[in-house]
Parts: sequence; structure tokens; C-alpha cells
Amino acid sequence: MRITIDTAGTAADSAGTCHKFHAAGVLQLRREMRGLFGWKENYGSTVNSSEATRRRGEAEVEADAFVARCAEVFGTDKEAIERLRAMHQRLRLEFGWRADYGLTVSTAKAVSRRAEAEMKADEAVAKMF
Repeated sequence: MRITIDTAGTAADSAGTCHKFHAAGVLQLRREMRGLFGWKENYGSTVNSSEATRRRGEAEVEADAFVARCAEVFGTDKEAIERLRAMHQRLRLEFGWRADYGLTVSTAKAVSRRAEAEMKADEAVAKMF
């Protein structure tokens, strides 16, 4: 996906989707970018859980860096974006998100738990910012 930047304060991908920089938009942009950087819920049976955790972590770091660069380009308060991101990270952990749920939790259950925790964190952060 090619990201273009316009002067109206939005990022638009090549399909024309606009991401306004409010809490929900920042979180959606981060989620989309981490997917482009290789984040997957399930890497398949050939990838062990520690490798999957490493890949997800790297994709999240790259997505966060991309969002920070967008904030600079748009003149958005980078510290506010960082506070939003940190709050989201903290809340999703509180709601049960884990990078690795261990051997006793199936991949399907881990995917479900992550998705539910992330959705709850999204909703809570959107109300705060």
C-alpha cells in the first residue's frame, strides 16, 4: 500500500481511504500499518509462539515509528500521540491482551482474547482522547 499525505491533515492510502488524526484514526492507522509490517494473529503451524511473538513485536515497533513520523509531518502533538499509544498499550494489557498466552491456550483462543482486549482498549481510549 502506498501512503500519500495531503495538506488537509489526513493520510490517504492509494485506495483513497483517509485517516484523520483523532484517537480512533490513530489506532486504526497503527493497526493497518502493523499489518503491513508483518503483524499477524496467526503465523501458521510452521512458526512457533516465540517467533510469532517476536514478529508481532517488531511489527508494532515499526508501526509506532510510522505513526510518529506521520504526527511530525502533520504537525500533530507527538507527545499526545505517544500518550495515546501508551494508554492503549496499558489498557489492552489490563483487558487481557498478551503477546504469548502459553502452551495451555490454543491459537484460536489466543487470537480471540487478543481481539477482544484490543477492541475494549480501542473503545476506552476513544472515550479518553
